[in-house]
Amino acid sequence: NLVAGTCRFGSDPATSVLNADCRAHEVDNLYVTDGSFMPTGGSVPYTWTIYANAFRVAERLVHHLGGVKPGSAA
Repeated sequence: NLVAGTCRFGSDPATSVLNADCRAHEVDNLYVTDGSFMPTGGSVPYTWTIYANAFRVAERLVHHLGGVKPGSAA
């Protein structure tokens, strides 16, 4: 059983831990890419969803650090 739902998404730091890019509201440069960003564990394995989100967040980080624009070819 995988643990999920411990780092809620949202725009308000009072009611959530992460913004839409999985970046922590209260800790600079902390990104969460494990299963805790998922609202619940669900009834099926969600490993591929975690992988996909990790790649999405990595793309945002590359852009944030001055690399290519998210969604564009390198």
